[in-house]
Amino acid sequence: MIDLKDKPDDFVSLYKSAVADPELSAKVPLISLDDGSVLVESMVILDYLEEVAPQGSLSAMQKARARLFAALYPGRLSSFSILKTDPGSDEEAAAVAKLRQDLRAMNAFLLDSDPSGPFLFGSSFTYAECAAAPFAQRLMTVLPGLRPDIDIQKWLAEDDLGRLAGWMDAVCARPSCTETIPPASELCDSFQKLVQMMKAREAPATR
Repeated sequence: MIDLKDKPDDFVSLYKSAVADPELSAKVPLISLDDGSVLVESMVILDYLEEVAPQGSLSAMQKARARLFAALYPGRLSSFSILKTDPGSDEEAAAVAKLRQDLRAMNAFLLDSDPSGPFLFGSSFTYAECAAAPFAQRLMTVLPGLRPDIDIQKWLAEDDLGRLAGWMDAVCARPSCTETIPPASELCDSFQKLVQMMKAREAPATR
């Protein structure tokens, strides 16, 4: 685990050796290989791991569709747009409407790929899930944790998003995901602090 507020010198050095730019701020994730190579950035690391240890036996078209899913949807599962608004405000309502729209689009994509599920392509946990799982876990934990009045499961039922609901359940219950996510209280506290920092940066300067 890396404390991003007090980054170890060896971690910072490894990061800078990978990017060759001393001005960039070191961040996670980072992977150091046995041959001394260092990789950074989530999708770069995921691409590398998919090359050396592919998940499932997918066709070329399925692989392309998994990458399209990874490019389009993980970021749409962010709750920041809602958490930055005031509860009960018009801004919150607009952010909620946008997230629900994105969830409907995601459900349609999943149905087009494989109606049976639970993952994008049946029972195979693929590149698509690896890219989206952290976002799905955080959405299902942080948003109701910080906004108790928001019920994501109710949205899924109201909008008839059964395919997406099954995907969410399967992803969030997978052992590799449950064993790596921080405790809910720790995750919510971390997000609360991030939201406060973001709101402070966006606040208009006062004289």
